[in-house]
Amino acid sequence: MPSIDDLEDYPSTSIVFADTDLIDIGFLSGGTRFATLAPSRVGGLTVWTSAEHVPFLPEGKLTLLDADPTSLLILPVDHVAIGLSDGSIVFAEASSSEVESLHRTERIHKMEVLSMCSLMSDKRKLASGSADGSIIVGDLETQTFDEIVRGECGAMAMCAISGGTTVCVGHMAGRLTLWDVREKIKNPVRNKATATVLLESNSDSVTALAAHPSQANVFAFGTESGSIGFVDVRAGGRAEVMNGLSAATQAITKICFHPSLAENLFAASADGSLQHLDASRSHAYTFGAITESPLRQVSWCLPSLQESLTSTSLYPRSSKYPQSFDICSNSLVVAFANQMIHCLDGIKLS
Repeated sequence: MPSIDDLEDYPSTSIVFADTDLIDIGFLSGGTRFATLAPSRVGGLTVWTSAEHVPFLPEGKLTLLDADPTSLLILPVDHVAIGLSDGSIVFAEASSSEVESLHRTERIHKMEVLSMCSLMSDKRKLASGSADGSIIVGDLETQTFDEIVRGECGAMAMCAISGGTTVCVGHMAGRLTLWDVREKIKNPVRNKATATVLLESNSDSVTALAAHPSQANVFAFGTESGSIGFVDVRAGGRAEVMNGLSAATQAITKICFHPSLAENLFAASADGSLQHLDASRSHAYTFGAITESPLRQVSWCLPSLQESLTSTSLYPRSSKYPQSFDICSNSLVVAFANQMIHCLDGIKLS
């Protein structure tokens, strides 16, 4: 585990002791507060806020005693969704010093909730995926839930593209599926994906997904083998892997585009590494203006990516790997497996 002295390239780095194992972490709106998720028996959901002379202090807590949390989704306006091991989801508000549980769903999945993503900008609507292979779209406020598909191989990761109308799901069986979530499905067992992308190895599980923040047709994925790829979903629902990178020696645990400077991508791995990938030298451009459907290209999908990509190791590989991280502006919060939270300010972005 690196010390503060090892991070001399950053103007401000601080470490907070969480006093519990951590599952996930994410910035709340504004970037001055963040939430961490821990097992119910020792923590549950904790909201941290900045304070004078102290980097961050715990501000509020929500303990979930009868089921362990498995996943965290930050929603707009300081709302959060917490996936649980019993297949239910808790919807909570963290806009003040008190974290308030607003709703808890029934067991909408038969097994643990592995992944979630928000749909559009509505804080209430999300999609969730489970180890049982089911994918459900729901409204947390009205408590209405529609099953999109049943029987798929475990939904390890998901993200929403095309303005929240399409959900991308990464599976254990080495493939990606895309689902149109705008209409109710009468028979989830027979529902077919709008597109399927097969990885080179069907034993290489998809472990992380991230939607491009400005290009509605592009998303990134990470795999159990440590590779990262980029998918372009074109008109007609065709999906194509544009580039593949060997980024780590073990599973990619999380990937995240910078929310406004999307030529910056961050990736954490079970090998202990956390990398900052910079594609700004790939010279993004637009082509196909004279065709029926102009195709917008981004740096991550260009053939020049392999030659022009730069990678900076924010943390070297270690036995205490980053469980999760999140970025807001030029600040990064990282939850480590040794109960530590690292807060990095002044990340150099392109």
